[in-house]
This record gives sequence, C-alpha cells and structure tokens, in this order.
Amino acid sequence: ENCFAEKRHARRRVFRGLLLVGWGCLGGVLAADAASDPKPVRIVEAFPKLRFDMPLYITFPKDGTDRLFVVEQGGRVLVFENRPDVEKADVVIDLKEKVRRDHSEEGLLGLAFHPSFAKNHQVFLHYSASDPRRNVLSRFKMDTQSGVIDPSPEEVILEVKQPYGNHNGGMIEF
Repeated sequence: ENCFAEKRHARRRVFRGLLLVGWGCLGGVLAADAASDPKPVRIVEAFPKLRFDMPLYITFPKDGTDRLFVVEQGGRVLVFENRPDVEKADVVIDLKEKVRRDHSEEGLLGLAFHPSFAKNHQVFLHYSASDPRRNVLSRFKMDTQSGVIDPSPEEVILEVKQPYGNHNGGMIEF
C-alpha cells in the first residue's frame, strides 16, 4: 500500500506542476492578447446534425478511411464520416448490458485502435463492470465487411478491482 500511496502523491505533484505551468502559459497568452486588439472568438458545431449521449472521446483509426468514432459513457461507440454535413452516426458496438453506470465516473471510458489496425482490425475498450466492481480492458475485432466491432469473443486483457465509483480514469492510447 505504501507503493500506491507514493505513486498517488507523485501523480498529484506532477498534476499540480502541470496545472501551474498551464496557468502560467495561459497568463502569458492573456497578457499578450491584452496588448493587441483581440479577435472575436465564436464557437461552431463541427457536426451540427449529429447528437450523442454523454460523449467522452472522439478518435479515428489510422487506416485512411477518414471515419470518426465517438465513445459514449453509457456503453456505445458510434462511427461517422468526417464531414461537417454528415447526418448519421452508426453504432459499431453496444456494451450497455456489460457497462456499470451506477456512479457518474463509471461507464465505457476508453477506446484505442491497435497501431496495425488497418491490417488486424483490433480495437481496445476500457469500461467499468459489476460483480465485483472493477475496470476491464478488453480486445475486440472489427468485422471488415459490416464495419461493426464484434462483441464476442471479447479478450479480457486486464481487470482491476475498483472499491469506489469515482476516479475511474479510462483513457487508453498506443
């Protein structure tokens, strides 16, 4: 347990350092902008015809298809063409029956494409599960014909018990 406590304190120090650096950089940008005539900023919806339910992450595979994938916390992953006029996103996997959502920080929390996804079509998902409460990192395979991520067989790579429903970070990346 001391090892975990030391790592936790080290992460906090790193986070605090990054936070201070971030605020310092922001302060420098704000001071520089205050001296010049600020340009108006406006927010534009990137995909105005699409709606998502609690989206956590948007990513794409490096396979040249120009598709975007959105992870919804409730357990779905959706895909759509990377065009501002796109009208529809398709569900590529729905894990709602497996994903635990009893707490605001639980759910489908991460997605990563294998570095050789264009050849092997492997997708990794990280989600909260029940009985016992835990986080699960699993490998799935996308069907090349349908474009759907096959929910079975699921290859569980890692399971970590989670005593609480909060602080369940889930970002995964290669």
